[in-house]
Amino acid sequence: MESQVLLSQFYLFVVCHFVRSETFFFEKQYGRGRPVIKNYIAMRNAMEYPNPLPSIKRKVPLVSSPFHSIYQGHRMPNDTRVFRRKFDYGARPSGHRVFCEGQVNCIINYIAIETAVGIPVLLRGGAGYSHFAVVVRARPGDSLNGGVRVYCPRKKKSYYDKIN
Repeated sequence: MESQVLLSQFYLFVVCHFVRSETFFFEKQYGRGRPVIKNYIAMRNAMEYPNPLPSIKRKVPLVSSPFHSIYQGHRMPNDTRVFRRKFDYGARPSGHRVFCEGQVNCIINYIAIETAVGIPVLLRGGAGYSHFAVVVRARPGDSLNGGVRVYCPRKKKSYYDKIN
């Protein structure tokens, strides 16, 4: 009987000591919870900034890049095309954005993203991977035409193995 009382007191001491100390430490470091925000409605209905925000006006406009195409990898004569998408869109006041992505069953040898006036971006993958993601953008008022081509090797052997 006395051993049960001692055991229950020891259990109560251990539980109270460790649980209370962790709770106290947590509340001391992080607080008891989220504080109540007073005047939340007044903060939400606050007036806009009365003056325009300061900004830097450029004397010279930004010059667009002269490169309108991206080529990655090296194309061999025995490569086979696994993906092709052509696009030709007229000018729009809001501009254009074309997104191409693909997952192929081989390692990509060569990828070509060609446009006349667009801005091509290779987001992920490309040559050396089995996937790719491409975005081609056009500025407002520009037409967007071009294409995306992806090539994989036809055989496991290299092109130069059959020559030698």
